[in-house]
Amino acid sequence: MIKFRPISHNVRELLPLLPDYLEKDKDIYLTYLFGSFASGKVRKLSDVDIAVL
Repeated sequence: MIKFRPISHNVRELLPLLPDYLEKDKDIYLTYLFGSFASGKVRKLSDVDIAVL
């Protein structure tokens, strides 16, 4: 059985804030959102997949 705890924040509300937050770190060259959030196939147990270079 899979056990999980709900995330206390609404991820859909926080994702648009991410570019401004990550932009402040001058060591980050590129970020890439992939997985279920990027493809629009979010489910109850979905996580957020972000590649950072």
